[in-house]
Amino acid sequence: MSDGDPSRAAGVRPRLIVAVGIATVLVLGLNWPIMTWGLETIAPLWLTSLRLLGAGALLAVVLALTGGLRRPTRQDYPVVASVAVLRLALVYSLVFSALLLVPPGRSSMLVHTSGLWAAPIGAWLLHERLSTGKLAGLLVGVIGIVLLMEPWGLRAGSGAALGYAMLIAAAAATAVANVHVRGHRWRSTPLMLMPWQLVAAGLLTTPIALALHGPPQLAGTAGELVVVGYQVVLASGFGVWGIITLSRSLSAVSSGAVFMAVPAVGVASSVLLVGEVITPAAIGGIALVFAGVWTALASDRGRAAEPGAAG
Repeated sequence: MSDGDPSRAAGVRPRLIVAVGIATVLVLGLNWPIMTWGLETIAPLWLTSLRLLGAGALLAVVLALTGGLRRPTRQDYPVVASVAVLRLALVYSLVFSALLLVPPGRSSMLVHTSGLWAAPIGAWLLHERLSTGKLAGLLVGVIGIVLLMEPWGLRAGSGAALGYAMLIAAAAATAVANVHVRGHRWRSTPLMLMPWQLVAAGLLTTPIALALHGPPQLAGTAGELVVVGYQVVLASGFGVWGIITLSRSLSAVSSGAVFMAVPAVGVASSVLLVGEVITPAAIGGIALVFAGVWTALASDRGRAAEPGAAG
């Protein structure tokens, strides 16, 4: 890690880390049913573009006011591109599209299985050792994913299988981007690069949204404004700051454990707010996914926190 290593920058006071963690988990976890509400009236790729471009503009203004807005260095172009294309444009497009087909609680769990796929991808791209712990975590997590999807109960033509495939693809894309983030030699901090990554991702998804959905059909209702505002200000703006702050302040294992609380809140809020039904098989799957991700995280106990690798 180079001069841009965020771990060298001051984060928040240790006494506030707990409050930051709780607030970040609640904001990101509650967003899953909120995204589902937004998709009732906003096309998925337009909601993706509005979130990306709005959040990019917001972070750019905040960084400009605080003197932190900088152009990326040439050395950081690859990580700007990989995060913009894979972690933001592709993942958000897949997630928002999948939420039209599958419940938000299960979706939140499947997207957060990226920690499982990071182990084999890291072994492939970075030649990292694929330890017994990582293999065990991957096996347990995959069993949990199967239970969570309940393939024996899927109805033909329901689109659920496609939705689940999209979410697993999103988790794998996140893992690829995270592996690149881990292997990149940073010149700027992750927060300085975020506005450029968000805007670049939004510029990628906007023409695709226009081609697939036509011009955005927004009614301008209070509900739509709340949903879009939540995506821009809280889920992306505050959420990005919270994730980077926690990654700077905690070890990889501790921050990973905190981030796994996000899908737990996602499941609970989806049950309470949109009436999602969680079956005994799904509960078992959730437990196994948690166990698998935790096993993979614990096997990386000696690794430093990975800035920007979650959320």
